[in-house]
Amino acid sequence: MADYTTHICFEVELPREDCAADAIVLYEQIEKAIDSDEWPDALQQFKTDWLVFGIAIRHEGRVLTISDDYGAPNMDLLCDYIQELLRRFDPGGCVGFLYSEDCTASRVGAFGGGAILVTADGAEWYSASSALDAMKKDFAARQKIAAGR
Repeated sequence: MADYTTHICFEVELPREDCAADAIVLYEQIEKAIDSDEWPDALQQFKTDWLVFGIAIRHEGRVLTISDDYGAPNMDLLCDYIQELLRRFDPGGCVGFLYSEDCTASRVGAFGGGAILVTADGAEWYSASSALDAMKKDFAARQKIAAGR
């Protein structure tokens, strides 16, 4: 039996220390709602069927360090959380981070990862497999042009 995991570790720099403290409070409120399955109106936008948030957050000053908690982060919820932090504390800013997808067994297609850029308006996802597919298509097109000469 193979285990599939997703790993993250990145920093979010907020404008002030009190913003980081407020971000921790919001994180704790979401965790509590997930644990109790009771979602107050103020947290409805974060409601999820997942049983865990799957992240660990610590902060020093105005910087949050976000990492996966045992390789199972709820990436959609994480993006929603970061998007809300940007709306509240840095509407013109962005947060970008990388993620890896791993497997404890050697399986074709089981490894990868990508990058996510989150703004106050949304999130853009880029996967390593999509980038590789694009590179292969570009290579094939160049080979076709070279063969036509």
